[in-house]
Amino acid sequence: MRARSSPGDGPSTSAPSPPSAAAAAAAAARWRVRLVTPRDAGAVAELQAAAFHEALPLPLLGDLAFASFRAEVRDALRQKMGALDDEAFVLLVAESDDGGGGPLGVIELTLLADADVLRHLPGSARYAYISSMAVAAASRRRGMASALLDAAHARAAAWDQPVALHVYDDNATALACYRAAGYEEVARDPGWRKLVGGRVRVLMILRRPRSGSA
Repeated sequence: MRARSSPGDGPSTSAPSPPSAAAAAAAAARWRVRLVTPRDAGAVAELQAAAFHEALPLPLLGDLAFASFRAEVRDALRQKMGALDDEAFVLLVAESDDGGGGPLGVIELTLLADADVLRHLPGSARYAYISSMAVAAASRRRGMASALLDAAHARAAAWDQPVALHVYDDNATALACYRAAGYEEVARDPGWRKLVGGRVRVLMILRRPRSGSA
């Protein structure tokens, strides 16, 4: 799903400011990250639709556009759920450590081999690509994004692959979060995209993800 502000474009809208290592560890302990199950599909679709939909100025048109976008997200998610047995794709959800309340965050990790990314990873034939990370508004700035990233990094380390993602260059909070996690910027869209009303994506890479519990 790559249309409009689709979560498939990768940039996260909910990454927190980078906390200290001790604060991050304490915050992450509040959350449990696990593999998605079919019963999570509705909650995951709502999370991604809310995080990646770009609101329109007119309320009525905005409501119709959101309903259409949410349906688009749900259709794409159904296709993704069918790929969960594929070892090249993982969808993780985060919930409170007691398991109550259902998924409050989501992240996707896919093994890819796009030449435009691999040229920044000499010696690699594939990489793990993070996309569609979303965190419920009430759970932001509480360590959930860090917990999701840690789990994704652990899975990438188990695959023995570097990690790549895209983030919009005007999302300063997310950029700071990824840099604090060890990502480096390696490329970005041409600046003329802004002149035609577009947004510039930054390609970031984590060359050596750390192992841990996924």
